[in-house]
Amino acid sequence: MAPVPAASQAGVYLLIGERSGSEKPPAYIGVGEDVGKRLRQHREEDFWVQSIVFVGLGDNLTKSHFQYLEGRLIKEAAEVGRFELQNDQDSGAKVSQAARADMEVFLSWVRQLLPVLCCKILIPVVKSEKLIDPSKALVFKVKGVTARGQQIREGFVVFKGSEATLGFTPSVRAWTVKTREELLKNGGLKELADKLVFTQDLAFTSPSAAAEIIYGGAKSGLTAWRNAEGKALKDLESAV
Repeated sequence: MAPVPAASQAGVYLLIGERSGSEKPPAYIGVGEDVGKRLRQHREEDFWVQSIVFVGLGDNLTKSHFQYLEGRLIKEAAEVGRFELQNDQDSGAKVSQAARADMEVFLSWVRQLLPVLCCKILIPVVKSEKLIDPSKALVFKVKGVTARGQQIREGFVVFKGSEATLGFTPSVRAWTVKTREELLKNGGLKELADKLVFTQDLAFTSPSAAAEIIYGGAKSGLTAWRNAEGKALKDLESAV
């Protein structure tokens, strides 16, 4: 029997849009027994610019499994509040306890993969005023710009008002260029004279990811971020 194309399997999908003015960017979380067919039905809708699809391997996961996952994703995305959800009602699927356990593991994978795909729909928005602590706030100074931030459980937060270099280094990764472009487009970064400025607290998956956006090229966050005494993050972690 010929293999079944992944897009024709049951799965859950996210349609991600762009910010319009000061509004939150739109997003849609859906499910389909034939997820490729469901995406084609959204083809004429012009609010989304990126689609992300998650399917299972083989036929061990059914539409009911993904309806449960859809509900969990909608609830979590609504609680985070980064996007304006176009659908806030899940399919209400009832699955067994074993199926729920399986899909909670699947959800943990989704949480890890979405930031890699430059999608922050599940990354909590952290308020810097709740984080600032002289013993924890870190500083990164490079090429005439200064950024402040703090390590959190989900990764690293760069505080509003932090600065980033305007250009890129020869070591820049495609991810860094694309992420900067998206942040400039959605208002997370603003060009000011000869530098970029963070207009809000922004969470990244790691100290290095945050440092790369600020530096405009490859940079280890473990050595870039330092406390008020000048001690690098890697030394602070080793001392714990």
